[in-house]
Amino acid sequence: MSAVRTALALLGTGAAVLMTGCSATNDAESAGPTPVASAPAKLWPNRPPATEPPGDSGNERPVPVPGIPKVTSGDIRSVDPVAVIQAEMAAAPDALSGADALDEETAAKAAACEAGAAGRTGCPIRSPEYYDLTGDGKTDAVLGVDMVDGFLALRCYTLHNGVLTRILATVTKPMSVQVAGGDLIVQEPTPSEGYEQRTVYAWDPQTRAMAIQSDDYRRATPPGHGRRDHAPDSGDTDSSWKRSR
Repeated sequence: MSAVRTALALLGTGAAVLMTGCSATNDAESAGPTPVASAPAKLWPNRPPATEPPGDSGNERPVPVPGIPKVTSGDIRSVDPVAVIQAEMAAAPDALSGADALDEETAAKAAACEAGAAGRTGCPIRSPEYYDLTGDGKTDAVLGVDMVDGFLALRCYTLHNGVLTRILATVTKPMSVQVAGGDLIVQEPTPSEGYEQRTVYAWDPQTRAMAIQSDDYRRATPPGHGRRDHAPDSGDTDSSWKRSR
């Protein structure tokens, strides 16, 4: 029993040293005051809360693509991405802003693309990517159009009763674009220097389109300091990402 008591005493002494620290003379030193936990302090508690969101919630709406014949085969891969982008350009030729807008130089190049030329040199329309974004077990399409200054027109499509329908359209300047678990994840720099943003778009069965699920940001890590060069997937628990939505 004396050996057990001695061991416990030594453990207790070690714990005390870890908590208080040691000086050069082996005297115990205080590790400093422990922060006191407190509940969040509500600012301006007497001001009434907002009752309505400020404008549009940011959710997309499904938009049938005009000029594309009904896909009776049910295979979205049979639709030429060049025809899709050119059909949308023809439907909104004067769009200077919004989902359909392309800068003048990009629009001219996209209009000149030949059928089947997506991904080829000289055509700004990227090769399509195919994933199940809606969770119905069928393939959907992700298209991208390279714009000036590194911007990307990013668009997603599904087939609704054979009708090609756009379920997402946004413009980004991506560091990376990923799909994880059916979510579309875009990582890009922010206007605030030194920060990165990660936006997750997920299928919304109510609007039947892709909607922003979360907007996260974190301080950018200089190259060579352990930063991952890809966006974490939607289930990532990396605490360096701070939720803004």
